[in-house]
Amino acid sequence: MGLNQWKPRSEVIQRVMSKMTQFKDKVKAPITDRELVLKAPAELKVGLKEAIIAATEANTDESLQQVIDEYKQTIVGKTDDKTFEALSSEIQKQRGVKLEAVAEDNFGGVKNRGQFVQYNCPEYRIIGFIDGLKGGKIVETKNRKKFWNEPPVYDIIQLRCYMRMMGNVDGILLETFPGISAPRTTDISWSNEEWDKINKCLLETCREIYQS
Repeated sequence: MGLNQWKPRSEVIQRVMSKMTQFKDKVKAPITDRELVLKAPAELKVGLKEAIIAATEANTDESLQQVIDEYKQTIVGKTDDKTFEALSSEIQKQRGVKLEAVAEDNFGGVKNRGQFVQYNCPEYRIIGFIDGLKGGKIVETKNRKKFWNEPPVYDIIQLRCYMRMMGNVDGILLETFPGISAPRTTDISWSNEEWDKINKCLLETCREIYQS
């Protein structure tokens, strides 16, 4: 939908097409940060585990950034720019995974964590793994690196897709922030109107791929 400023819509479409049989030999998926991390030399990942642990314990923006900067100093000049950035960002990503689980534990009552879900219609299929369910509502957890005044619109869209996959249920966006003990919860009610907007964009993307 073009609403994520850090991930171009064209890149998302390219990745989807690369997984489709008819485009297998024509479209190559851009390499992901995760793939770069896996391929990185072992010597560059020596301090990565320790940095992730330290980052998980960081409770301010400043202390988190210090952990990342200190790790960068250990690998600077030893790899290409893309791998350097992928290794550095892996600290924040793994920190997020660990703290999301903690947030769900503290929130309480979150079940069905990591459950595979899907939605099929004649034009497309959506698949994913939900963070959990609480009281019949989808729980989508986000661990933020910094404070956001309001949830990013693309996270709301992701949650609404999961809500559709689970049968038009309501949802809860659970956000944690450095230095703030209490998470922010945003209740999202099911809306046919909002889903119609998302569905329209999905259909437009299908047509774009079909005409490629």
